[in-house]
Order: sequence, then C-alpha cells, then structure tokens
Amino acid sequence: MATPAAPTIVLVHGAFADASGFGGVTSRRQTAGRTVVAPPNPLPSLAFDTGAIAACVDAIAGPMVLVGHSYGGAVIIESSATLDTVTALAYLAAFSPNKCERCARVQDPFRSPLASTSDPTSHDTPGAPQRPDLIITKEQFRETFCADVPIDVTEVMFATQRPLSLAALTGKATAVVRKSKPSWYLVHAHDNAIPPDAERFIGRTHERHNEIHLRSAYDVHHPTSGGGRLHRRGAQRRVQSMSLAVTYRRTGDHAEVLERVAARTWSDPDVFSSLLEGSAIVFNSIGLIGSGPIAQALAHHLVAAQIPTNVSNSRGPDSLTDLVADLGSPARAVTVEQAAKADLVILALPFVRIPELAQVVPDWTGRTVVDATNEFAHYTPAYSGQVDLGGETSSEWVARHLPGATIIKAFNTMSSSYLAADPRHHDGRQVVFYAGDNSAACADFDQLISGLGYAPVHVGGLRQGGKLMQLRQPLSLLHVIKQD
Repeated sequence: MATPAAPTIVLVHGAFADASGFGGVTSRRQTAGRTVVAPPNPLPSLAFDTGAIAACVDAIAGPMVLVGHSYGGAVIIESSATLDTVTALAYLAAFSPNKCERCARVQDPFRSPLASTSDPTSHDTPGAPQRPDLIITKEQFRETFCADVPIDVTEVMFATQRPLSLAALTGKATAVVRKSKPSWYLVHAHDNAIPPDAERFIGRTHERHNEIHLRSAYDVHHPTSGGGRLHRRGAQRRVQSMSLAVTYRRTGDHAEVLERVAARTWSDPDVFSSLLEGSAIVFNSIGLIGSGPIAQALAHHLVAAQIPTNVSNSRGPDSLTDLVADLGSPARAVTVEQAAKADLVILALPFVRIPELAQVVPDWTGRTVVDATNEFAHYTPAYSGQVDLGGETSSEWVARHLPGATIIKAFNTMSSSYLAADPRHHDGRQVVFYAGDNSAACADFDQLISGLGYAPVHVGGLRQGGKLMQLRQPLSLLHVIKQD
C-alpha cells in the first residue's frame, strides 16, 4: 500500500508582520523533509487577503494543514472554506470569526491593548479600501507585540512591520469550516496584542485548545528556544512561558505525524509541536526518582509542558497519590523500576541512597540520567556533612554506580524555590548550569531546558564542569539571570 503524501504546511502570518517571522520554523521543518509554504498576507482587507491566500493554497497539490497566527487565523478560515485538500486548521493566538463576525467585534468586550498602542500611518496605502492603516508605535512595539523577543530582533521587527488596514479588522467573515475540519487553538496567556480572555473565548469553539504562557504574540521568532510550560486548558495551576515551536516527541516519520494531525489521533501538544517544529527534543517520557522539593519543582514544569512524567520514590506509587493528583495529567505514579525506563531519568533522591538504587536497577545501558543530587553525607533530619569522594567528582561517582548510563549533572546548584519559580524574569531567564561528557545527550538536554524557559549553560565535562557544581564550589547556590 502506498504511503499517503505528507500534508504541506501552510503558515499564514498576521498583522504588523510578514512571513519572515516563520523563518526559524520553516527552516527546521524543511530540514526534517517536510514541505512548507509561508505566503505573504497582504493585509489591506479580509476579503483581499482571503483571495490572495486562497489563490496560493488552491495551487498546492495534495493535502495541506493551514496554520494561522493572530489575524492570519481569520484568513485561513475564509481561504480554506471550499477546499477539500485542507485536512486541518491550527490557530496560534489567532482570530477565528464565525460567519458575519468581525475580528474587531470579537475582541471588543475584552479591551484590546492595540487600541492605545497603535497609530495611523503617516501615508495612505494604495489599494486599501479604508484608511488610515495602523502601525504599532515604536515606544509600545516590544511590549505589545514581541515582549519575549531579544531587543536587537525587536528593532528589526519594528522597522519591517507591515501596516494593517482597518478593513481587515472590520470586514465580515463569510465562511466557517471549523466544524467540518479538525481544528486546534493555542492561547497565549500573556498576549499583549489580542486579549488572552478573547483568545480563550475563541478557543472554546475549537475541537482542541491549549494554553501557552507568553508575553509575546510573535513567539515564532524563537523556534527552538524560549521558555515554557504548555498545559491543557482548564488546569488551575500557575504556569510559565515557553516558546511555541518546541517538540516533545521523538518521531522518525514526520509524514506519519502530519497524517495523525489530520486524523485527530494525537494529543494537542503533539499536534502543535509536530506541525511547527520537527524533532527538536527527543524525550518521549521523563522519569523522576525521588519526590522531594527538587523533584516536585521539576515535575510541575514538565507536566505543564505536557511531557509524560513518571514520578517514583522508595515508598512506592501509593505514597504519591496526592502529588500526582496535584500535578495532573500526564503525570503518573510509578515504581522506581518503571521510572528508570523513561527516555530521560532525573535523580532527585539523597546522594547516599544511590547505591540502593543501583541494586534495584543494576543495568542502566542506553539511558540518559540527569544527576540532580548533592554529595551530602546525611539527609535526615536535615541535609548535612559531605561525602569523601576520594578524588572523584560526585557525578563520576554516580556514573560508577550506574553502569551504562550517560550522566548529565544539572539542577543541583539551585535551591528548590528558584527551580520551582517562573524561569522568565523581567530582565531575562534563569540560568541552569549543567555538565556532561556526551555531546549528543547534552544537546538534547539543552533543548529540553530551553523549552521549559531556562537559559542552559554547559560548563564542561563531568570532571571539570561537574566539580564546579559540587557543594561549596564556585557554582553552588549561584543564582544567575541571562539577559536576553
């Protein structure tokens, strides 16, 4: 049986931007072997823009998935209304007006910040049916449009912003296809362009909807970095930000990924990450061994990012019922043996109990293990003392006890309160130091940490870098913010 063609991914940008904003996403998807089209959205009016994108889409042979960002969401509805080749729609903090609705009216009850941060252009734009066109003022541009983007990139984005015609916001929608085609919606919970409550209102009308915590509406400028925590709509816990285009699943066949998108057989995070990224992160699941403050802090980040997280401790799964209930899906309480089978295993147990772990799981061949322990000699009633390692670093000692494991040293230099907090600060991102000898494993770990919102800093191998991270060494308890 012939393999069905992989859908073409069509990325439609919104207002005050152009298709170059999808550059990073496009590059990574093309590297993965997929066909991506990111046509220019003209922006003079909804009718005009729909015609332009429809002409482009109609010329594409075979199945396709349309992805609309911001105002681009309204355009993909109209453009795909009569095309059977469009197999799915994805809305990224986007308008999604019903028939006869206007983009401006949808957000009216929610007090859009754009009303006070946009100004008319100093000139008329030929072809626009209504004047004046709108641009975002320089003083307000970064905060309104791209607060999570580095300042130097912001300057370029301001200089190249595309004005939006009032006719684009006030034009009536004429078609609705979301009921006949699978659709997904992603809310930017700190969006300063479209009010997040408006996005949540819009998202409820779609088959699947998730929430991603960003201050910026234009996170596509960060296809592999930035921070975050994606969580299922309705979760009542505090979450923090992540870059849009981060993948949480390993997949060897991206054609199969996109077929599953169209067939509605994948969960929401898989849909968005598969559409927009490829295989940036290779961890299908993460196992936590230990359930103390460090483990809990990490678990909340991972679960909010919808990464399957298996939590374990020496007391057994029944002792973790309350913690897992608090974490929510996709966290599971498992045995230590089960947690050790995950793609990435994080050790967050007392250092002196690692020999016991080695007896429970004697063979660690093929596993990547993150050592988040510190070499305290005692852990009860409080952590105290320091183990004499005889010249080894603590992670070399761990590696010796877990034969076959690829060890990465991380998270041990931070207090649990800093680790649990939002890694994105006003001035930058919380730094996570890590050490490791295996370059491939370090690269994967680096992307995972970036995807959770931290700024990873590789300090060298387990011998040199790991020593810097031990108790009473230069990096121990060092709190650093990367200004980016």
